[in-house]
Amino acid sequence: MSDEPTTEAAVTPAATVHEYTPSSIVVPEHLNRSDTDAEDLALEASIRNLGLLHPIVVTLLALGVIQLVSGSRRLGAWRRLFGDTRLIPCVVVPEERALQATFEENDLREELSPVDRARIGKNALDTARDPAAAATKLLTVLKYSEDHLNNLRRVFERPSLWQHAQAGKLTLRTAMDLCDSPEDQVSGFLAQELAANPKVTTPELTRRVLEHVGHEIRATIHRVGVKEVIGEVVTDFVADAKGVVTFDVEHDVKARRFSVLVRGPMPPGGAEAVRLKLSKAEAKVAARAAEIEAAARPVAPSAPTPPAPTPPAPTPEGSNA
Repeated sequence: MSDEPTTEAAVTPAATVHEYTPSSIVVPEHLNRSDTDAEDLALEASIRNLGLLHPIVVTLLALGVIQLVSGSRRLGAWRRLFGDTRLIPCVVVPEERALQATFEENDLREELSPVDRARIGKNALDTARDPAAAATKLLTVLKYSEDHLNNLRRVFERPSLWQHAQAGKLTLRTAMDLCDSPEDQVSGFLAQELAANPKVTTPELTRRVLEHVGHEIRATIHRVGVKEVIGEVVTDFVADAKGVVTFDVEHDVKARRFSVLVRGPMPPGGAEAVRLKLSKAEAKVAARAAEIEAAARPVAPSAPTPPAPTPPAPTPEGSNA
């Protein structure tokens, strides 16, 4: 669904995006400007119409001090437009990178995580007087495709999904996938799962919620000789679903297994149907594996038949024995 080029690996980025009250940001003397010129007025007009497409850069000092690194004109324009009524988006860099960041704002955006880049986009769309024009600009600034930006906007319209994506509990890709499912079905399940297991990992929570809404089913069938069985499952279900779902089939020879990934959204009853088919396939595989193992098992040589006992010789008549 998404063509977002940046991966969502579990690493700590060199820069992150946060929103702060404008008056809480300390402006160093060398960046402090009291005059307003034509360029400032043009910048104000741009922010008013398009939102802040290029966040200011700040660093966090001791005692919680937020210090401006770059973007004094933008900060001044934001203050004149909104005062403290709107939080301003900021790219936060470590103190040791502050000087370097002054000259590398464009590179900093490349380092941001997908969620942080989405925060920039959401803030611009929320504050812009002309959201359509802002969206067009975001395609260039954040290097998004139209499809990706449209999918992001769907996530922004689902507060629960956007909240969990920002918290790192769901990837943006998963949040986009879940936009096809009813809000109450998704939000209720996520709340229940996180209450039961607050430390659940993102991959595990993703698997559970996608299975819950019938959007994704993963099944791994171990053993050998199952390729034709998996083929039957895929062919049958694709026919049943009339092409609504897609399948990925992975074959791991070394581990002797086949994995099936069914992605949706599923048609009505589709999730139950595919689980049933995979359950039957598992039984077929187990039976087939038992046959293969039985055929490969060497037959133990049979023990030699002991000779029949020799009957005793008849006793002659009249013998005293």
